[in-house]
Amino acid sequence: MRNEVDVFMECLKRPEANVLAYLFRHGTAFSRDIEHDMNLRQPEVSLAISAFLKKKWIKKREIKHDGKGRPNIEYHLAIDNKKIILELKKEINDKLKSLYNTLNELDNLEE
Repeated sequence: MRNEVDVFMECLKRPEANVLAYLFRHGTAFSRDIEHDMNLRQPEVSLAISAFLKKKWIKKREIKHDGKGRPNIEYHLAIDNKKIILELKKEINDKLKSLYNTLNELDNLEE
């Protein structure tokens, strides 16, 4: 059986699949932890996080620390894992319908 990263890669880009799998496993994470543990570069994690924030799949929380500097940002899933999986399944079904329509159009071209 494939792991969740491999399954997610069927419908997401590699960095997005890794970030989503990490959050499914750990619940919350800092960007640097995802980068380190999933062997991703900072821009890859940032783009994946941005995509998930846009879809409202994750939320971020600023954690201020003593002293100067920027706060750390912790990311966590905003909705239940099952809802995310349902959305992924819908995206796949939409792609399948589109491919099926293309097949039909190609069949019509043969006639």
